[in-house]
Amino acid sequence: KLHPRCPYSMPICSEREPPLIDLDGRKVRCWLHSK
Repeated sequence: KLHPRCPYSMPICSEREPPLIDLDGRKVRCWLHSK
């Protein structure tokens, strides 16, 4: 959903939704941080 506005967008961002992960106490969906 956010990939058109994200400066770190990668091709996978428009293909699949990333898993929900905990990042510093926040829940995020981002392929950049899922690796």
